[in-house]
Amino acid sequence: MTPAERRAFLESCGISCGAVFDDFSYFFFEYVSLDWVQVLAEYYGSLFDMPEREKAKAAEALKREFPKKYKGLSDEEIIRSRQQELDEEEEKEDEAYSLDSSGRGYQKNRSGENTIRKYIRGTLDIDRTTLVCFLLYFAERADLPEEMKITPDRLTEILLSCGFAGLRMTEDFDLFVLGYLEAEDKAEYLIQEVTNYALDNENFYLYYFYRNSSSYYEDLEKLTGGK
Repeated sequence: MTPAERRAFLESCGISCGAVFDDFSYFFFEYVSLDWVQVLAEYYGSLFDMPEREKAKAAEALKREFPKKYKGLSDEEIIRSRQQELDEEEEKEDEAYSLDSSGRGYQKNRSGENTIRKYIRGTLDIDRTTLVCFLLYFAERADLPEEMKITPDRLTEILLSCGFAGLRMTEDFDLFVLGYLEAEDKAEYLIQEVTNYALDNENFYLYYFYRNSSSYYEDLEKLTGGK
């Protein structure tokens, strides 16, 4: 199909961006959309159960990120406040997806859903990390013929065809992707990688998902004055 035919086909289909986003989120982001402090809370069971050294690091990081919110509070008070927020967030998650909830999940992650809608409609250009994640997701969800399955060589071919760099052994994210493709238990591999980053007090690559996408058409219009 031509791009115009593909767009017309997609626009006539009953594609639910919300359903795609929810399924995609559960596939990857049940773990990696969390900041490293929250990952540690899940790892230890509670922020209160973290070793004192880890508590101090987490409290210091939270103070740097939210200086006004935690101004004048002790490390213990910061940890208590953040744990309460995590507990409340978890309750909201449970409510959003409970079977008897009246507004079941409708407002959850609307920004992500809207981003996917923009990708499908072509008003937002997908960045490299997001493209790789979508390819891995659809490859796992779709029954593909052997020659179309995602392998390192196939992924590099697609990236190069889209104007991106192919997989590079010098890049941490690309090494993660290669490990993911080779892992027997992909979910376990993903969780372990996220946890390793959290233990080093760092957010995982995919925590910043959707933030790097932009409309290059709009950028080009600005540069050319709309000509």
